[in-house]
Amino acid sequence: MHVEPDAGTGPDRADLEAEIRRTREIEIDVLIGHELATGSPAAERIWKAAELEPPGFTTPSYQWPFHVLASDRTADVRVAVEGVELFVEDKAIGGQFTTGQPEAYDRLPFETHRTVLVAPRSFLNAHTDEATCFTGTVALEDLAAALEDAIPGLPCSELKRSYEHRAKEFRRCLKDPGPSPINAQVA
Repeated sequence: MHVEPDAGTGPDRADLEAEIRRTREIEIDVLIGHELATGSPAAERIWKAAELEPPGFTTPSYQWPFHVLASDRTADVRVAVEGVELFVEDKAIGGQFTTGQPEAYDRLPFETHRTVLVAPRSFLNAHTDEATCFTGTVALEDLAAALEDAIPGLPCSELKRSYEHRAKEFRRCLKDPGPSPINAQVA
């Protein structure tokens, strides 16, 4: 799609870049949901960070609303197992927390909720204080590595190809989307 800037009414470069980053976070949501749904080695890393035993197959929900201390929020991915809700918040390269977002996760009762922040290692290193508001953290690099580490033991099969593809997608999500054909037109 070719977008011509329109004097005064065309797309704003900052808005487009934010939308591209948001799209990347949605891709990460879907990848994480897939891992949790299938009980993959990457899912095991998320469950470990949540201080829970991996339950096997689960059914994730996306953009799950929750309310804490007069604040309406949404978790990127939610899974409920045995009376505990796992909320996953993920961030892409260039992502940011909204005001009060980490603290909202911190206020959820540990008895019934676990929270995991999934993001590039560089994001986790830059946001160490905010990361303490979550039960645990997992770097996107570690999710890719968990799948890659499992590949050599798999026979040539659909599962092996799926792990290879998903690991590649996690690694792609580590890259800054950079200029796109859309926002390059706006410059």
